[in-house]
Amino acid sequence: MRRYRETNEIAAKPQGGDRRSKIKGKDEELVKTIVEAQNDIYLREIKEKLHETKTIEVSVSGLSRTLKRLELGRKKKL
Repeated sequence: MRRYRETNEIAAKPQGGDRRSKIKGKDEELVKTIVEAQNDIYLREIKEKLHETKTIEVSVSGLSRTLKRLELGRKKKL
């Protein structure tokens, strides 16, 4: 009711923030080369290499979504 009195609207405000990936273009190519060179690498190691080479700060979950979007699989060696 307060929102209606103040704004004359009853619709809910949009939720969430910017969910776009920070890894784009040439950075995607860098991730591809890192994974292709060593496909049993941990996500946190990829994150560290990205930070060292390009100073890109990404989360492990964001990096995981990027690998899934690029259809890059990782398989641990026994």
